[in-house]
Amino acid sequence: MKFSDIIMDTISRGMEKYKSSSEANTWDAETKFVLGYVDLSGAKPGDSIEFPIHLIKLSAEEGFMHAQYIIGNCYHDGYGVNRDTNKAVYWWQKAASQGLVDAKEKLGV
Repeated sequence: MKFSDIIMDTISRGMEKYKSSSEANTWDAETKFVLGYVDLSGAKPGDSIEFPIHLIKLSAEEGFMHAQYIIGNCYHDGYGVNRDTNKAVYWWQKAASQGLVDAKEKLGV
């Protein structure tokens, strides 16, 4: 499966979960990812991206492959975090092990 093929369904599900509870401590990994990803995607130059990065990283730590892929990209590019190729590879490997084709491509697998 490719990231672009499944992201819209993931966003829809996450937003529905968010609407049912706006308490951050009740969000599952998918909801954390969706809220972080949407916020990060809409960020303009000069916007603070600390919170969306935090949500995506929490989601990645909970095993959500989409979040693992995106946080890997952030570490690779130094976007919102210190650039760290080792951490990028670590997160891409986690996502790739769950079958995310985009992560496998980043790893050259």
